[in-house]
Amino acid sequence: MRVRGALGAVAVLTLVLAIFGSIVLLAEAKFGASSGTVEAAAVSEPVAAPEAAVAAPAEAAAAVTPAKAAPKPAPAVDGFGTYTDYQRSIINTIDGWWESALARAGVSYNGPRLTVAAKGKSANSQCGRAVANPVDVKAAYPAFYCRGDKTVYLSSGWLYAAIYSQFHKGGVAAIIAHEFGHHVQHAIGIADPLVSKQELQADCLAGIWVHAAVKNGSFTAGDVTDARKALRALGDKKLESKLHHGTPTERTAWFDRGFNSGDAYVCNHF
Repeated sequence: MRVRGALGAVAVLTLVLAIFGSIVLLAEAKFGASSGTVEAAAVSEPVAAPEAAVAAPAEAAAAVTPAKAAPKPAPAVDGFGTYTDYQRSIINTIDGWWESALARAGVSYNGPRLTVAAKGKSANSQCGRAVANPVDVKAAYPAFYCRGDKTVYLSSGWLYAAIYSQFHKGGVAAIIAHEFGHHVQHAIGIADPLVSKQELQADCLAGIWVHAAVKNGSFTAGDVTDARKALRALGDKKLESKLHHGTPTERTAWFDRGFNSGDAYVCNHF
């Protein structure tokens, strides 16, 4: 695959992944395998939403990429313990896949730190925002990546109640893969003042990973459908928002770009 024109930092990602063509999961990698190591950070005790989470400085807001609240959750389809086992497995799988993929291209990849706020709890970030289920802590964010401390923040309570219960494993995997996409952007120096461009590119990178998972047999057609539904449900309709992530149609379209191609070049949004 040839790089056309000056693509800036995204060309690095294109060249890195183009070295071994369409991205596919390693044959031995499965969703239940611990194919990567994620550095876990301590989770704080339950706290009220901090002042910084309500009115964060502009520079902090620009550095964080939160997911918006999901629709009203449906009844849980599985036990919370089963869910957390899956959450742990999929985090390790995604992280390990990126490490292996980039290593094959000769690029060193250090996975993000990880902070998971347990059900009913919250944790603060260096980006002036707290992670928690918004139902429990007003003004908190349920899932985001903070460039300031290179950490993926997840609320297991929110992912379980709002995503897993409605969009099952495919939805959860898409949300987590999206946040890891932001870490990949940061690792290779991709940044843009327009939040929606970063968000849609992260959706595309998530799609590339799902493409690989389907090819490997770890993701089913039903999982892909659930992933699309989750991203559509989290699309923004308030276009004037500075943290606008993209409309429901845009989010699924950019996910499909990555999923249908498996080629990093199609994720160029800069």
